Amino acid sequence: MKILLFLLTILFAVWLWRRNRLNALNERKSKSAETHPAPTPPTSEPSPMQACTQCGVHMPAADMVQGQRGIYCSQVHCQAASDTRV
Repeated sequence: MKILLFLLTILFAVWLWRRNRLNALNERKSKSAETHPAPTPPTSEPSPMQACTQCGVHMPAADMVQGQRGIYCSQVHCQAASDTRV
């Protein structure tokens, strides 16, 4: 009878421990969801990638610099291309 009472006490303690642990995990998840909102998907379409005429680096077309002889990854490359006359 003593062993049965001892086992029931142990089982009850384990049950309490697990219940408290799960409650704490759920609270942490809900707090992190409140402080870190879900990322919103981008509303615009991605810009197509294009290669720099000078060095060949691919970048989004919206970030490229338009020059007289093509498109460039930076203003420096655009100026370098216009300085070298062939």
